[in-house]
Amino acid sequence: MTKRFFQITALLILASIFFISALAQEQADAVLGFYVSQAQKTFEKSELRSEKMRYTFLASSHYKQIGRGGVVERLDTAITRYFMSGSRIDSTQVVAEPTSEMPAPTFTFPNIFAESYIFKFFPNDIGEENIAIGFDTPGSEDSLPAGLAVIDREEYKLKRLHLYYQNPDGFKRLTRSYLLKEQHGFIFADSIWELYAKHGVFSTEYYRLDTEIGPLQLIR
Repeated sequence: MTKRFFQITALLILASIFFISALAQEQADAVLGFYVSQAQKTFEKSELRSEKMRYTFLASSHYKQIGRGGVVERLDTAITRYFMSGSRIDSTQVVAEPTSEMPAPTFTFPNIFAESYIFKFFPNDIGEENIAIGFDTPGSEDSLPAGLAVIDREEYKLKRLHLYYQNPDGFKRLTRSYLLKEQHGFIFADSIWELYAKHGVFSTEYYRLDTEIGPLQLIR
């Protein structure tokens, strides 16, 4: 009888552990879902406000072509004033021209919270003002980028965004990172880092484009 009692007790303990674990996972998923939902709403609100705005800003871009052994083979700079309506570029004014052609920065970024991603809390959350949420695609052939989003814990505003494109058109690899801040009631990039790799004649060629963006000025 004593042996059977211990067997039943052990089974009950195991069942309790599994139940508590499942309940904890369910609660964690609910919390994650809440933050993703709020971040999506906040992003869409910002996007709607930006589409009503006409504004201008100065962007300073620094371009590097990196060869074998990490040697910088080309270093160039362009300073350009952009005139925007929402997310659309109306016109540009070159302030400092580069010595040769270089790519333009990508100011727009996707609303990753509205996509069919697999979301996960980034480990080591210590309860500070920001929350990091990882996102990945269901399959490796997906054209959507994977990466990491950092949002404000209280206001759900996107503050940083790191994108890794698994199957970029025309590139071997492509990553984009955005430091974001709110200006005039909507979220816009403050700095952008773009790194990409292409197949060269003899080896892979690496490029980096760093862009710093000045304050947005509304056009009345």
